[in-house]
Amino acid sequence: KDNELRYRGGICMQRVNMVEYLEMVSNGNLAINVLNHIIIVVALILYFSNVRNKERIVLGAIGILFLSVIGNAIYYGNPFHILTFLIMEGMVIWAFIKFKETDVKQEMNGAVMGISGLFILLGLWYPEFVHTNMVASLMFSPLGLAPCPTLLTCMGILNIILTKVDRKLFICVLGFTIIYGLIGTFSFHVYFDIALLALCAFSIWNLRRV
Repeated sequence: KDNELRYRGGICMQRVNMVEYLEMVSNGNLAINVLNHIIIVVALILYFSNVRNKERIVLGAIGILFLSVIGNAIYYGNPFHILTFLIMEGMVIWAFIKFKETDVKQEMNGAVMGISGLFILLGLWYPEFVHTNMVASLMFSPLGLAPCPTLLTCMGILNIILTKVDRKLFICVLGFTIIYGLIGTFSFHVYFDIALLALCAFSIWNLRRV
């Protein structure tokens, strides 16, 4: 409780380290963790069911996850998370408004779909920070609470819909994914975040491919 008060005072980096902050945020309300998983799974089911405006549906789901990170960052007083995810949220809203449904079918590349799906799954499963077992992490990982699992899942989705959404959104989220991947891996020694760097390398290849 004392740590929570310190964080909410906006001085989290001075009193306790960032990994402890992420553990606190990730375990603060596990119902939010589960809800964010449900939102993404439902959005993906609708996307692959070929409903109309399916790209808008997944963009909306990404926007909800980014808002969830922002809300928790405001609550606990983390200005870096607030700023970076506000920028990405603005780009998502812009892409959502700008998006126009067309009758042109998106070319589905099996390798891109499979690799993107793997990164989405890693974000849904992300076994760091939450105090649960490896299996339960599939429902309780800090998706929409901690930046790295959120970016793993959202960047994976953006790779799937890359040819249908504005490239500026893709590049913006990719840039912040690189930053968070480097920070998580080399500053906080959360070595699972190497997956973020692998995702970035794949995303750059995919961007150049199209």
